[in-house]
Amino acid sequence: MENVSGSYTWTRLPTFLLKLGKVLTNPNTIVKESLPYEEKCKQVFLGQWLGFGNLNHISMYKTMDNHIRSLCGKKFVIPPIEDWKIVSSAKLEVTDTVFYSFLREVYNISTEEVLEFLEMFTSIDKLPCTYHVTGFSTKLWRGNL
Repeated sequence: MENVSGSYTWTRLPTFLLKLGKVLTNPNTIVKESLPYEEKCKQVFLGQWLGFGNLNHISMYKTMDNHIRSLCGKKFVIPPIEDWKIVSSAKLEVTDTVFYSFLREVYNISTEEVLEFLEMFTSIDKLPCTYHVTGFSTKLWRGNL
């Protein structure tokens, strides 16, 4: 996507949201620490979200990040398998205007639909849970074909 300086930069496409929170392995198998099941679900969800990298340069992702961290806690208590960190010198300067234009052009998703999705997403108050946003999800799939 074009960034604020007129060159191009990378940002995560919204199709990753189709898989967000989907886990085929029971959280009891993933999280060996002695935690209640709901806490294990929160840790798996937080770990999955954090694995996508820092997305706070886009307001939609920042809203999601704030909610996930308030729902799951700010600390990731599962010890890492190994120490690693993403190293990048690139500045992620994609504006909301460019990002939302991209959503309209590629996925036919309006800003209003993003706001509806965020309203639903930020209403999640307990894990595990199942949520489905029919129009938003369908448009992401169709844009991905």
